[in-house]
Amino acid sequence: MVGATGAAGRPLVDALLAAGHEITAMSPGPRLDQLPPAVRRLRAGLLDADLEDVLPSRLAGHDAVVNLATAVPADDDDPRGWDLDSSIRETGSPRLARLVAQVGVPVLVQLSISMIYPVRGAEWIDESVPIDSDPERAALVGPTAAMEEAVIELPRTCAWTILRAARFVGPATIQDRQRELLRAGKLPIPGDGSTFVSHVHVADVADAVLAVLDRRPSGEILNLAAEPVTYESYLTRLARIDGAPQPAVDADLEPDLDNQRIDSGRAQRLLGWTARRGNWPEAIAG
Repeated sequence: MVGATGAAGRPLVDALLAAGHEITAMSPGPRLDQLPPAVRRLRAGLLDADLEDVLPSRLAGHDAVVNLATAVPADDDDPRGWDLDSSIRETGSPRLARLVAQVGVPVLVQLSISMIYPVRGAEWIDESVPIDSDPERAALVGPTAAMEEAVIELPRTCAWTILRAARFVGPATIQDRQRELLRAGKLPIPGDGSTFVSHVHVADVADAVLAVLDRRPSGEILNLAAEPVTYESYLTRLARIDGAPQPAVDADLEPDLDNQRIDSGRAQRLLGWTARRGNWPEAIAG
């Protein structure tokens, strides 16, 4: 499992262990030491120069590889903040896919992002919608498309699934910062509040990965999102959850997410998956 120490990785580790799976977790950082004792550890990263020398022997004998590796920056507005994340997607994850094929691991689950779809406003976006060709979004879309293409090109002997997840919510995600700002009265509703936002709780991502490992679909690209909501309804309910002041409307503020309404019906049909926790924090999930 690559990316086991991230926001989506930790709940997945717990879910896999609870389901009786054995896990080898790969991560380059110190958070690897915080994983449960039952998890085997490999201190390595997808951009390591010696990955092709180190990883094949460690992949051998595994039934599946789950790649959740990202490096999403804390500050979306930092122009260089996405460089590492882009390198992982464009270079690191394709390296992993090639090694999966080389070793003959039978299953690969690859996490991707729904942000690579075009902006469609209130129109639903399912997996039949082509990824965005707008040159202005190439820096985001290009590396992710390269990552997905490397997975799609795997031999038929590997049952691969790509999970295009919406923006994460839940513990250790941007939602923590949003709640903090709402409590301080510093997070207004952008524009007129009508922009759609698509989210998925990190624990629901874990449920989807477990379902893929159980059902083993092959050659599938699946969206993962809770019921999309408008920015106004999202922020007002999030404020109400914490007893925070209701956010004001800032007509001059641009939304920090593109206007997308992601349809997850295919994942529901193929995996029996539902976004049980919706758009909301773990404290009120049900």
